[in-house]
Amino acid sequence: MATFDVVFEGGGAKGVALAGGVSALLQRGHTLGRLVGTSAGAITATNLAVGYTPDEIFGGALERTADGRSVYSTFSDVPKLTDQELEASGIFKVLRGIPLPMTARAEERLDLMLMHVLSHAPHFASLISLFELGGIFRGDGFLTWMRRCLAKKGFEDATLGELHQKTGKDVSVLATDTTDRRLLVFNHRTAPNLPVAWAVRMSMSIPFYWQEVRWNDAWGQYLGQDMTGRTIVDGGVVSNFPLFLLTDGADEEVARSMGKPSTSNAAVGFYLDPTLDVEGAPAPTTADPTSPTRTRIDALLDTLMSARDNATFDAHRERVVRLPVRGYGTTDFDMSEARARSLFDAAVSATQAWLSKASV
Repeated sequence: MATFDVVFEGGGAKGVALAGGVSALLQRGHTLGRLVGTSAGAITATNLAVGYTPDEIFGGALERTADGRSVYSTFSDVPKLTDQELEASGIFKVLRGIPLPMTARAEERLDLMLMHVLSHAPHFASLISLFELGGIFRGDGFLTWMRRCLAKKGFEDATLGELHQKTGKDVSVLATDTTDRRLLVFNHRTAPNLPVAWAVRMSMSIPFYWQEVRWNDAWGQYLGQDMTGRTIVDGGVVSNFPLFLLTDGADEEVARSMGKPSTSNAAVGFYLDPTLDVEGAPAPTTADPTSPTRTRIDALLDTLMSARDNATFDAHRERVVRLPVRGYGTTDFDMSEARARSLFDAAVSATQAWLSKASV
């Protein structure tokens, strides 16, 4: 039996497959070492680190709200904009530039009242959120869900440093600093005071879909550097499949982020392969009137988040487990239980086939 250091690719809703891949490893008696993930991969890595089993992770994907919707659908939460956010918007500045026959104070109050009215109009708040805050949806629904997942295992408000101290697990989640245009690797070495829930929230902040995150000074420094004012988004913008973190130990930045490379563990990456069919997968149960737009968004995101990783994929092909996800979208957050089960089972089968050929 072997201990695997595992990298989990990001892929939004397709991340259900990642739990299936881990399930197959554990069924064969293998154990998990370091856990590294981006976006959906960050969710999987973190949940495994705090003690969830693959079956529990899959069960979480099937969770429903009181009105019968997938809990994942709550992640697409229409933003409720604050007065400060409305006043900082470009539209408000345009309104302020239109002269009206009244006092400056009265004009300002009228403009703000108009902004409040517009912010409750369908899609208007989302447009402001997209153009001013980097994403259509706020992401608070996800943050609430992530904290609830952590709380069930006793880690609701835990920082990355506390997570490592309590579990001994070495978990890293990736994000992108768009201010300094660089990859960030969040773990107990680089950002020990960063809350786990916020680390994952930043890692899964798909550009244009969820709002960007501004670094909170209470989170401390990153690798000893001040992060005040930095804007953070999904790690997939720079690397959606960061297998290099486990294979390129000679790189100075990687060494500072990841510590000493393991000399005994086998490194493996779970790759969500859009070219492989999910056997037996049922079609979506309802027609989505936005599907052409969603398809374009998914294609753009998949291209954006895979370009950098192609070289790593080619260089370490023998370490890559290709999990079938064809027909599933990055933003398909309301998939049926049957479709989710097919995705999970296909990943189990693909990983079992890989293990049968791998020299472990």
